[in-house]
Amino acid sequence: MKNMRAQVGGARGGTGHGLVLVALLAALLTHAGCGGRGSGPPLVQVRGTVTREGKPLENLMVHFQPESGRPSHGVTDSQGNFTLEYLPDQPGAVQGPHRVFVSFVPPSVEVEMAIFEGRHQHPPEIAAALEKYGDPATTPLTVELTQDDTVNLELD
Repeated sequence: MKNMRAQVGGARGGTGHGLVLVALLAALLTHAGCGGRGSGPPLVQVRGTVTREGKPLENLMVHFQPESGRPSHGVTDSQGNFTLEYLPDQPGAVQGPHRVFVSFVPPSVEVEMAIFEGRHQHPPEIAAALEKYGDPATTPLTVELTQDDTVNLELD
């Protein structure tokens, strides 16, 4: 470090600000790898389906909100299947109890604009699911996650 300080402060009689900058840069580079897959809470892998009256519900964002910590989300496909993601490109959810709620994900920009302009009517099965399970404060649905699991949600 002494050589770095001499080079940074040099003959100009610097005050050491360059050394602080070098130290900060070194700290940032040291921590650049933090926050990756190896850090954070242990996760369980969760996939499942969302149905109503036995029929799959498409284009729903399924939210798993733990009592504390980061939530996980997944979007249902045409078969009602979803996989939870803790972070983008990091599947999983934290262990423990979760409040589960859903929201609608527009399948296209046109549908999104129609919703914004009040011209879109959800199909009855989606509207019913959103009515009962669409508010995180009032959803009656809870799930305990303790291990990798398949969670099938039948929304009545």
